Order: sequence, then C-alpha cells, then structure tokens
Amino acid sequence: MKKIFNILPVVAVALAFVSCNSTMDDKDEIDAKYVVGTAPTVAIANAAGGSSAVTVSGTVSDASKVVEVGVRVSSTEDMADPAYWPAAVVANEFTAVAKKLQPLTAYYIQVYSVAKDNQMTFSAVQRVSTGEPEFGIAQLNGNVYTGATTAYWGDNYTFNFSLQIDSEDSTKVKVLDFDPFMASNEFYSTDGYNIYEGVIDWENKVIILEAGQETGYKDTFIVGMDNPDPNLAENYDNIYLDVEAYGETVVIRNAYGVMSEGGWYELYFGGITLNKK
Repeated sequence: MKKIFNILPVVAVALAFVSCNSTMDDKDEIDAKYVVGTAPTVAIANAAGGSSAVTVSGTVSDASKVVEVGVRVSSTEDMADPAYWPAAVVANEFTAVAKKLQPLTAYYIQVYSVAKDNQMTFSAVQRVSTGEPEFGIAQLNGNVYTGATTAYWGDNYTFNFSLQIDSEDSTKVKVLDFDPFMASNEFYSTDGYNIYEGVIDWENKVIILEAGQETGYKDTFIVGMDNPDPNLAENYDNIYLDVEAYGETVVIRNAYGVMSEGGWYELYFGGITLNKK
C-alpha cells in the first residue's frame, strides 16, 4: 500500500507537468498570432475643420496588423493633452472625426494606429483650425427671447416672444407674443392673438416682419418706422429683427408699435436688445 501512495503523487506531478506544457504551448501559439513585427506607418491624407469638429482622412500601411486607427487632437503642438477619436472602420484608408471642439480655434492633430501587439504609431503633427459656428434652423427654432424696454410714453414692458420656423420652408417663421403691450393685456398667442409672420434672410441674419399685420385685437396692427427714434422717422416701414451671436441675441433695429386707424396704442424705440432665454 505504501508503494501505491508513493506512486500516485508522482503520477499526479507528471500529469500536471504535461498539462502545464500544453498550456504554455497554447499561450505561445496565441501570442504568435498577435506578433506584428514592425508596426505599420500612418499618415494624414486630408483634414477639414468644421465649426465644432475636424474630419480627418488617414492612411495606414497595413490594416491587417492593427485593431484601431483614428485621430487624436490636442490644443498644443507637443500633443500634451490628446483626445482620441477612433475611426468606425479599420482599413488602409480611413476617416475619423474629432468632435466637441470650440469654433474659431487652432488645434493640432495626428492620426494613429494600435497594432495587434499594442504597438502605437503616430503620423506627423498637423495644425488645423475650426470655422465659424453654424447658423441655421437649430440656432433659432423654438428660441424664446426676453428683455425690457421703456416705451415712447414712459411705460415699462418686458418682452417674452418665441420663434417657430416653418418645417417646410425655412425662410418662413412665426413670431409669437412679439408685442409686449398686447402681452401685458393678456392677449397671447395661445388664444390666437399676437402672432406674426416673418421672413428670415439667412445670409444677412435678419428676420423681417411685414408692417400692417393684425394683432388679433379689434382693428389693431403692428407697424415699423424708418428710424430707431420715432421723432426722426419720416415713413412707416417693416420691422427688422437682427440676429446676433448665432441666435443668442436679437436686436429690434427700428422703432415700431401697435396702432389702429385712430392712432397709436403703444410705440417703442428701436435698438432693443433681447437675449435668448
């Protein structure tokens, strides 16, 4: 019996040794699959800056050796604070987009690759600048603008109007609750009052409200004047809303008010600055 017990531990050790050799062989085989030797090279083919993103086209010399390619972005030329943006597809020619960037800002970029054995390679550093913020429907639609003014005869009012751009024609916009006198008397757009049709001149960033539009209350309508100061105005005019800071601010350029055939209900000086709520 002693011989049996002495033999069993020896057999167990031998089996474990064989098993260990088998495991090591498997690991070597697996590791061999990820050895790439010399890591592939990468280069920037083209880079284009948008308002808040940079689109980069890059090349990698052998995509079969890598698991990731992309672009990294830094605010300094030494790439001290890089943010990595991988490409959606690994290929010899790829495109990656760096997002969440500030408009009108200089950045430094490199394309990169990560090989199967974790080697990383980088292209030469290139400088690229982002452009102006985009100005379009997203910057205006649904905005609410607020501000205060003292009217011609000394009464104080608070503006609180909103914009609704037409879903089928982006040059058309509804300006809701535009007149503060009407709003102060509880004539709101939700009840069918104080709603005006405007036209957006996207190139010049201005909203034009045609004079003569009815407020919805009796025979009253809105009308502009051809000067910011009613005392200096010579003629009636449309009402011009200048959009500034890419929709953050609207300035009512000229004097305007609410009137009927019998005269003015209220009149405001031009130059009123309103901020997006």
